[in-house]
Amino acid sequence: IQKEQPESTLQSAKRPPLSPPHRGRTVTTNLVVQYVSIFLLTIISIVLLASPFIPLSIQKDSLLYHADRGIHVESIYGNILGWLKHFGHDGTLTPVYAFQSFQFEGIPAAYIIRFVPFIFLFFFALVYSRACRTFSSKHRVAWLFRFSLLAIMTFVLFNKVLSPQFLFWLWPLLLLTIWKQGIRLRVGILTAFFVALAESPYVIFWQGPLLSSAASALLLVTLRHLVLIGIFATLFFAPLSQISPQAKT
Repeated sequence: IQKEQPESTLQSAKRPPLSPPHRGRTVTTNLVVQYVSIFLLTIISIVLLASPFIPLSIQKDSLLYHADRGIHVESIYGNILGWLKHFGHDGTLTPVYAFQSFQFEGIPAAYIIRFVPFIFLFFFALVYSRACRTFSSKHRVAWLFRFSLLAIMTFVLFNKVLSPQFLFWLWPLLLLTIWKQGIRLRVGILTAFFVALAESPYVIFWQGPLLSSAASALLLVTLRHLVLIGIFATLFFAPLSQISPQAKT
């Protein structure tokens, strides 16, 4: 006579086996290694493909050109220095025209620029960490659009140079990222980005007040930074959903 098994035993038998505890970490590690490898191979390929047309010595000079640049007056760090100068906290800060743009020179600028690479890498690591933790095979295209946009925004926001033309890099991925988001979020992000973009001509042609650390010019640049940081934070923390036309593929 076959004995009836308890209901709890039958239910546990139907459950799929649990994944090993290290499986998630292994997938995340493989993903990180994969993307880091692709990134390095892309850089190497660009250098090698450009070598027949642009000598390596010129490419090296180009890298040194950007490495030697100071803190751009329109960057987040430059905006902070501008407010310091406005309130008279440091008299050594001076805007200097160099590398085809205005940058700050002075004691505070010399200290801040040392920490810029670490701040940039910190936020870049945050983006890639969240990308690995929120990867979804169901929405992999939407995932790729969103975190590609966040990676570029990290460069634009937290680098020592923020040229207005950098904002145009964001347009294509921004549209693809919010294509199927809720109407409120879509309108909100597009409106905010349009405000940030519309301010750029005023910032460019309003260099005099900005260089003299006038409050009106500094407020305009601060508003642009806050808008961009708001878009960045919204996309960083929002749950991953179907936000691209190809998200179901």
